[in-house]
Order: sequence, then structure tokens, then C-alpha cells
Amino acid sequence: MFIGGWRHFPRKVEVAALCDVAPSQMADKKKLFPDVCGKALEYTDYHKMLAEADLDIVCICSYSDKHLEHADACLTADKHVFMEKPVGYDLEEARRFTYLSYKYSHLKAAVAYSLRYMKGWMEMKALLAGGRMGDVNTAKIAYSHPHGVHRPGPRRGRPADPRHIPGGLVDGGGNYIASSQLTHATHPWDMARYLFGEVREVFIGKGDRSGTMGILWMKSGALVHVLAGGIRGSKYGSNQHEMVVANCDLGTAWLEWDKNAGEELVETCTYRTDGPIRKAPAVTGLKNASHGAIIRSRNLLDAIEGKAELICSMADGAKTTELLHAVWLSETLQIKVPVLSADKTG
Repeated sequence: MFIGGWRHFPRKVEVAALCDVAPSQMADKKKLFPDVCGKALEYTDYHKMLAEADLDIVCICSYSDKHLEHADACLTADKHVFMEKPVGYDLEEARRFTYLSYKYSHLKAAVAYSLRYMKGWMEMKALLAGGRMGDVNTAKIAYSHPHGVHRPGPRRGRPADPRHIPGGLVDGGGNYIASSQLTHATHPWDMARYLFGEVREVFIGKGDRSGTMGILWMKSGALVHVLAGGIRGSKYGSNQHEMVVANCDLGTAWLEWDKNAGEELVETCTYRTDGPIRKAPAVTGLKNASHGAIIRSRNLLDAIEGKAELICSMADGAKTTELLHAVWLSETLQIKVPVLSADKTG
């Protein structure tokens, strides 16, 4: 997804180097994106890459438990960072990420929380923040993602899902916060913060079929219901239409799949106050690519050039880890718990 985003800015970006412990992974990327990284240097040791390659930005796409190690090394080497989530496995790692963001404040460190870079979500964020709807009183977020869900094996005339593993489970993208066992649908928790602000307390219940439900008491006074689940449909999002509803002082706003987009999955934000139903104003003319790859790449480039603020900075991403820690704690203890600040640890 990272290379797929950079390829849209050929005058600004060149992939100068690739690094992976498996050389076959680098070969695959060169075949897939020959125009962007066909001439990139190849490394199996990231220390060597950071010392030798001429780099301005490093994208961290490693396994989640390596994010802190790799981010620390890249920032120490004076490189801007574009990292995958999570920003820490626990409160102590979140604290260390926050420290790095302050220590290297002259560098830009962005986090690829993909929904933040999708047009519909961005439009809803702008609508709610612009004051047109008034304060949010109650809201709900329902979002599913194909992580660790049951899916059938090969059918007649159809090949087996390449992600299929024994027991009927599918690895649809990997784990997020291992200690919390929240291995699917982590995006709605981050989007609760993105759309509605910081969370004060949470109460979480977990179902028997790959689903987690929570009530969030926001610092703003709003009450937000989150339903996070793993989908069982054959296509991403196929069983889901309405994702967000916000009930505000002056009206209601909602986010749903665009009915007229055909096979393309495009979200649209709609609202109503005291008049007709309207679409939220557009916020960008860029394409709504998979995982927001184009928008997020442009956002980092603009931030480096001083033209924009990061949509999700490293410090911001660490705040989501604080929330996920509370989600895990509440689900484990089955009690209402506060969201603890990572800067109070260590």
C-alpha cells in the first residue's frame, strides 16, 4: 500500500531502497511496481540501509512488535517516518513513542491508520469539527474487518483462500495488540477518537463470534457505542452498509457506502439539520484509493514541506494505544475502566 501511494507522486518521490529479511519480498515488489522501485537498492539489514542509502523517508511495514525498534532507529538516523499501526503494544511502549515524537520534533512521523485517509471519514470529521452540527450527544460506530474469522476452505470450482490455515481461520491482515487479543477490527476504536475526541472511560463486552462491543464515555460528554467485528462475507465490507451515526444538538450525520458506486467501495457522509438531507462538503480532490494510500502519502509530503499538519502523527497514534489498553483491560476484568495516560508510566 505504501509503494502504491508513492507511485502517484513521481516528481517528488523515488523508492531508493527496499529492506526485508526475505529477498523474495523485495523481488515481488519490484515486479509489481517496476516504475517506482525497479532500481531500488536491496538490503536485508536495516542498520546497513540506514547507514548507506540516500533516504529522506522510511516506511515501516514490519511486524507490529518491531515498530518501536525500527521507528527509534529511523528517527535516530534523522529520517522522516511513515509507520504502520500500532504505535506500541502497551502503555510503556506508547510512552516511549510519545517521547520519540518530542525528541525528534523536527522530523515528521506519520501513522497509517487507513480510515483517517478515506474521503468519507475525512468529510465527517470536517463536518463535525466545523460547528454546523453543534455538539455530539450520542454516536455509534460499526465496523468489520476480515481478521481471524472463520471462512470455508476450497469449494468446487474455486481455489482455496491463500490465507486459509487449519481450523477454518483466516489471517486477514495480522494481529494488532497481541496482549489485548483484539486481533480484528481495531480501526473503529481509533475512529472514535478521530471523530469524537478523547475517551474518559470504557466498558467492553466480547462476543463468542469474533466481535467486541463497547461503550465509550468521551471527555466531551458524548456517549459513543462501538461495535467491532470480523466479517464472514467473501468481499471486504460486503455485509456492512451503515458505519457511523452521530446525533448532535442541531441534527444528525451518518456515514455509509455510496449506493451508486457499483462495485467500488466508496463511503459518503450525509447530514440533516432543519432542512433537506445533504452530502457533506468535499475535503480533497485526490482519489479515494485503497487504504487511503494516495491521500496519506500526499499528507506526509505536505507536512514535511510545512503545508499541512499530519492527519495521524506518532504521538496521536500512541493515544489510540492508550485507548486499546483500556479496551483490553475492561474486556478482561468486565468492569468500567478509565483510559490511562501513557505519560504517567515509566
